[in-house]
Amino acid sequence: MAEEFKPDILAKFPLLQSFKARISNIPTIKKFLQPGSQRKPP
Repeated sequence: MAEEFKPDILAKFPLLQSFKARISNIPTIKKFLQPGSQRKPP
């Protein structure tokens, strides 16, 4: 994600921050975002 390179990139976009928080809490997406998770299906 972009925050890995620039942590304050969403600072000026509060609605986008809340959207990202909601999306990141969906179980399948949360699993995908974990460090070391497989990015492509086998």
